[in-house]
This record gives sequence, C-alpha cells and structure tokens, in this order.
Amino acid sequence: MTLLLERSGVRPSFNISNFAKVKHTGYQYDALGRNILIPAADTPNGGNAITLAYNTNDQITQISQSGATTNFSYEAEGRRLNETSGNTTTTRHYTDGSDNQTWTTQAATATPNTITKTEIYTPSLGTGLNITTTIQNGSATGSMQLHDLRGNTVTTIDLTTNTASGWCSYDEFGNQDSTNPGNTNLINYSTYAGAERATNATGLILMGARVYNPETNQFTSPDPVQGGNENSYSYPNDPVNHSDFTGLWSWWDSLDVALTVASFIPIPGLQEVAWVAKAVSMVSKIAKASKIVAKAVSFVVRTSHKAKDFASITSKFAGEGTYEFMVGTRKYVGRSVNVARRLAEHNRYWTGKGQAMTDIVFHRMPNSTIWEQRVFEQRLIDKYGGVKSDFLLNKINSIGK
Repeated sequence: MTLLLERSGVRPSFNISNFAKVKHTGYQYDALGRNILIPAADTPNGGNAITLAYNTNDQITQISQSGATTNFSYEAEGRRLNETSGNTTTTRHYTDGSDNQTWTTQAATATPNTITKTEIYTPSLGTGLNITTTIQNGSATGSMQLHDLRGNTVTTIDLTTNTASGWCSYDEFGNQDSTNPGNTNLINYSTYAGAERATNATGLILMGARVYNPETNQFTSPDPVQGGNENSYSYPNDPVNHSDFTGLWSWWDSLDVALTVASFIPIPGLQEVAWVAKAVSMVSKIAKASKIVAKAVSFVVRTSHKAKDFASITSKFAGEGTYEFMVGTRKYVGRSVNVARRLAEHNRYWTGKGQAMTDIVFHRMPNSTIWEQRVFEQRLIDKYGGVKSDFLLNKINSIGK
C-alpha cells in the first residue's frame, strides 16, 4: 500500500506494509513492531540514520544519531524524569498530574546533586505567550515565547535586552524550516510548544506516550489505543484540523470534538442533534465498558510490606486492569496493561520516600480495551470522592469530566 502525504505543496510517497509500518529501504522494527532504525533519508533533521530503543512499557529509552546518544528514564507515573546526553543530565520536575513539567534542572552526570542550570516554565499566559525563567550562575533571566495558531514557537523575546530571535516557520506536519534559529533551552519547545511537546536533537518529537517523526507523519511505535488514527502508526493525516499530542488519540475523541463544536453552531436543529449524538456516543462507550467492568475479577492483599518481599506479593497481580492501594491514610487508583510491573514501580517510588503501600487491590480486566479500563478507573476515582478529595492521591481524572 502507498500512503501519500501532502506537505508544503509536495506529495512524497511512503511505502506502507499491511501492518502500517513504513517499508522504505533501511527501516528496521523489533518483534513488537517498534521502529528501531530510521534511515537517513527520513530523518527530520536531515542527518544520519537514527536508532531507537524502548522499555517493556513501549516508552522510548534511547535515541542515537551520529554517535550522539540521549537516554531517558521514567518516574512512577510513567512520565519522563531524567534525560542524559553526553556528560549532562536534565531532570524534569512535576507539580500536577499532567506530563508537562513545571521546572527542569541540569547537572553533570557524575555530580547529579550539583545543579548548574534551572529553567522554570510558565505556560498559558494567553494569546500564545509563555515565559521561561533561567537561573544560572546565581542570576535569573527571562524569555518570552510567541506561538502561532498551532502552538509552534515562532520567535523568542529576550526580556533583558527586549530583542527577538529570528522568525521560525513550520509545515503542517511539524517539520521545522532549515533556517530556523536553534533552541538552547534545556527542553526544546519548538514544534507544538503550546502543548509542551519536546523536540529531540534529531528532530523527533516526544509526543506524550510515543515518539513522532514529522518527516513521515508517523509515530515510531503502535498506538496503545485500539481504533486510534488512520492506522496504528499514523499521526492524523489532516494535521491542520486534528492533532494527537498524547500519542493516544482515538476515533471516538475526534467524533467527540466534532460534536462538541457542532453543538455551539447556531443553526436551528443542529445543536440539538449534536448534543444527542454526544450523549449517545458516551452512553455507547460506557455501556460497552460496563460489560467488562461487570466481569472484573478483584484480588486483594491487605498487608504492609518491605521492598524485599514486594515481588512475591505482586506476582499474583500479573495481567491488565485497574488497581488501588493506600499510602498512609490516602488512596491511589491506577490502570495498567501490566499491573504487577506498575505496582513495583510505585513501590520503588514510595519506598524511596520512606512510606509503605498497603491494602493493594487488583481488578483484573482481561481482553478489555484501554477505554474500558479507564471508565472503570474513573468509577473508582468518583467512588472515593474525585480528584479534589483530600482522600485521593490522584490529581487528574482518567477520562474527561
């Protein structure tokens, strides 16, 4: 099959396999369908071939090009934590439940506790403006990023000198013009900066759960959500009107957005039809999920434990589904396709803080979709008072509310 993508008036042709993988000469995929080699012809920065590596959660752990390697590690919530390139490590710090960091720090890898540079990010000032405050060598400087309508950074204003950098331009798929000035921030927010999507030195974009190659309009690993975009690897082929900043976009999400927009168009009868359709789509999804929820099998371990014996406890939690546990007097609710591994990650996090996880409950949900698991997870969150409750450690809802 041949997929045609229109970009800046040019229509390049990409050979696509029956499994939606790019078949150009030089491409390599592992046994799980993850792209581990992008040939030089399709690298977004026009450089040499790019190699990639992943962990068992399908998260990117390494990106290499021309001898330069960036390694990634993750925290208990599955968000990127450390990014190591050469002899320096950049650490992301979060203050809410999103995957957008509030500030970043940089240190030499050999001396991680000696911070050499800090950047504080202040998003959403309105009309496409963001502020980055940089603290280095005892002094603080500020810069303002101006975004276009699609959230790309088009220029940066130095707030000390009141001067602007050169103008940046992008095509509809996120490729940067070769004349764009370089970004020297710890996290490169250029393409889709408004959504805080980071661009790697190779030009690949860290798009939520996956990595996106704007040169081919393809993600480098399959969509974790069934029935997502046109195929398991594709970014929306109409990037002007659609986006997938989480790497988890589904057909239902596109329908819901379209119906929401339609519900505000002042055409007699259209609003009513749109709202009814939205209600039907949501009821359909929840009804389908309820069939799985009704069959969920729960396993409970009500005990305090130490890290050394945690593996034996979680061994009985193998499989996918939702889970919950207590830390002190507060509850946490989560979902994973590998609950045993996820609980182990939580345990390492809380053990490091000197606290123990107790009252672990696993709701096994085999053969269920991600959406069905999220609906069940949301029911548990609501059951315990919602994300605004002091009882819950969760800070965000599983599904939009």
